[in-house]
Amino acid sequence: MWWLRLFSFCRMERATHADFLAAVEDALAHEGGWSEHAPDPGIVVNRHDVRLMKQQDAKRYYEIYYWAKPGLDRLPPLVARKCFDICVNCAPRSMTLILQDALTALKAGCVAEDGALGPQTIRMMHQMAEQLGEPKLVCAIAAAQLRFYESLVRQNPKFRDFIDDWTNRSRYLCGAHGSKTGRVTVHPR
Repeated sequence: MWWLRLFSFCRMERATHADFLAAVEDALAHEGGWSEHAPDPGIVVNRHDVRLMKQQDAKRYYEIYYWAKPGLDRLPPLVARKCFDICVNCAPRSMTLILQDALTALKAGCVAEDGALGPQTIRMMHQMAEQLGEPKLVCAIAAAQLRFYESLVRQNPKFRDFIDDWTNRSRYLCGAHGSKTGRVTVHPR
């Protein structure tokens, strides 16, 4: 009955280009422009080119490397928007580890925390979105995102400068969808 699983996967709602456009506008607002802060772990290949990049070029770059390449269009729409913001802030592999941590915390079955956004992780994201609803799943992802940021601070105390902004960023889409307080409950694993 493998074909039944395939058929049900094909019917699942997936993110669209309109979801990307909404996500990129939000990410550009979060990013807030160029910043040079010594302990910032962000990686820049060529600062001069990035500073001169037009917004339309930046959006295309984001679409290729932070939406299409990681395969966010295979996720439920609200989850994809949340994941895009995490990709921009943390990198695609870290985003996937955060998703997998959220699934583990939700006791969503056996998902390897390997940083690969493969069929198993995608299938479990769709199942949990259907079971919990996307807003609650996004809040669970936000809690995992916050755990990720806290682990960065534990590994390198210089990152403490960023924890308030990272905490606020982790709440993106959580407060507006499904959480009356806008707060994220963090549960240690």
